[in-house]
Amino acid sequence: MFAFVMLQKRLAEELSGRLNREVRVGQYTHFADSFHIYGKDLRDFENLFLRSVENRTFDNRTYPMEFCEPFFEEADRQ
Repeated sequence: MFAFVMLQKRLAEELSGRLNREVRVGQYTHFADSFHIYGKDLRDFENLFLRSVENRTFDNRTYPMEFCEPFFEEADRQ
């Protein structure tokens, strides 16, 4: 996800320069539905993870860019 967000940011910067106008980064939403759960972990996955997802709103399951940006910036420096 980090790579997709950074690619989106760099493309927006490049387009801004080429077009001589601001191009802002849009919303990035990532859906992962391939959890690779092993049989021995299935009960924990169902009871802990799936139950928690069912009881949280979409907003409570997502993070805005402002929350994530410090992590991205730190990783980009390394």
